[in-house]
Amino acid sequence: MKLPLILNRESRRSLLIGITPYQYLIAGLRRRDANHVDLDSAAEFPLDDEAGLKRWLTQNFEHNAAWVPVVCGLATPSAILQRHSILPRRLGEEGYLAELCNLAARPDGSGPWKLQLLSPLEGQQIAAQGGQRPALLVGISHDTVHNVQQRLLDFRLLPYRLENSALPLFAAIYDRQNKANDPRATVVVQIAQEQTVAFILGKEGVHTPAPLQHGFTSVVQAARKEMHLNEAQEVADRLHFPDDEVLLRASKFLRAIGRDLKSVIDSYELTTGQPVGEIHFDHLPPSLAWMAEPLSQIVGRPRYEIDCAAWMPEVGLSIAPGMPPFAGHWFGTLSLLASIPAAAPETQPREDEPFKGAWRLDCRLSAELPSTDVIGRKFIVNALAGALAGLALVFAIWQGYSAHVQRGEIAALRQRIADNAPAYSVYEKSAAELNALGARIDAAWEVLRAPFFHSDFLLELGRTKPPVLRIDSILQSPGLISIRGDIAEPSNRASQTLGNYVRELRANPKFAGPFSAISLTDLSRSPANSSFTFEIQFKLKNAPP
Repeated sequence: MKLPLILNRESRRSLLIGITPYQYLIAGLRRRDANHVDLDSAAEFPLDDEAGLKRWLTQNFEHNAAWVPVVCGLATPSAILQRHSILPRRLGEEGYLAELCNLAARPDGSGPWKLQLLSPLEGQQIAAQGGQRPALLVGISHDTVHNVQQRLLDFRLLPYRLENSALPLFAAIYDRQNKANDPRATVVVQIAQEQTVAFILGKEGVHTPAPLQHGFTSVVQAARKEMHLNEAQEVADRLHFPDDEVLLRASKFLRAIGRDLKSVIDSYELTTGQPVGEIHFDHLPPSLAWMAEPLSQIVGRPRYEIDCAAWMPEVGLSIAPGMPPFAGHWFGTLSLLASIPAAAPETQPREDEPFKGAWRLDCRLSAELPSTDVIGRKFIVNALAGALAGLALVFAIWQGYSAHVQRGEIAALRQRIADNAPAYSVYEKSAAELNALGARIDAAWEVLRAPFFHSDFLLELGRTKPPVLRIDSILQSPGLISIRGDIAEPSNRASQTLGNYVRELRANPKFAGPFSAISLTDLSRSPANSSFTFEIQFKLKNAPP
């Protein structure tokens, strides 16, 4: 059986607490590994001794400023633990489980309840499939869970699991029966104030006879009548601190419970044919342990003997050196921590589903509990708000410091400007004179850097011109020179002559140097005569596009 989630936290001590009809059973514990738990302290307190419980928690968990994680087992008469024959296909119907246990007829059945179904033999949850089968209906009211959770929270105890302690007790008894190969059934008896409940653990699973209408109150009334006592407190004191007279008359005090219990056991044996072996009296405190022996004599069955010191190592539990061994009434509470092998579940749980092992059902109302995260949401929000406030404060301080430094630097720069003002005036006057000289130099350079001389251009143009060409005009624009004229030749020869002439111009070094392109841009017949007009363009290098 897998251990509860809280026991996987190695860095923190945690707490085991069993709440019985008579007392608190408390033990401090640490997880050693996946299947072993060490118990280092233990205590018992009556239900009305909350001051003593608080002192013990303060002494043993004084360094825990946060919540103390708790595995809690609850034994309450108001819980539902009944065997029924069910139809799994109806599990999806709303109100089916409430109808099975007749929840509306219960005195405390008006509020919401947490109801679940288990296999009465393996303790696994039942899938909604298959034919009619027996099932163990387990339920507890939200009001009961709320009250227990609030009681724990008042002590700074945070429940990580809250279970019906009878279920892990069944698992531990079945495990011991299997190891001992004992074919007999075992009876678990819980004596509450107003009633007694018996569970019979047989080979066909857990059987749940109707509760016996006699509890510890009937024992008190029988003792008062038998010993002629008037005060209820006096009777309680005599029963919790029994003397020889109480022990001698014990069978008379317990006659009503024993008679009804014997009838239930005989009926089970007659119906199933399986013999009943021992009887285990669950959660009887040491002050009332004397009731077990006379009851077992009345029923005619031996008591279920449990040596916790020998049993605990078998299920992965150990106690710290120097601690006294746990008595038998701790058996049910310690079963909450026992590592017991279990059959595989009928349906595999999802990875994100809360742990639900065999004979283990978590009854908590998680919505009413503080966050179980290692770092809670409120802490994260406060941490982010604090970080943002810190950043804002640092930014404001940095802005103030920067403004102070800048004011000092500006004042120093203004002083330097004032000190250097005369020198700057001299510099401006010298710069103006230099600019004037630079402008004159630029003008001379413009003249000197001309790409060609017009006279050279005209001479070379006249020298290279074919005789049949006549130049009428030479036009210059920025970056471009155009010559126009006519040619007295037929059209086919005119085109050839001009093409050869343009190629000669391009090959001429005096033209190729200053010009980037020489092209014939126009050749058309003159309207005045039979000659052709032409236009040749010379594009200067570095001319704008």
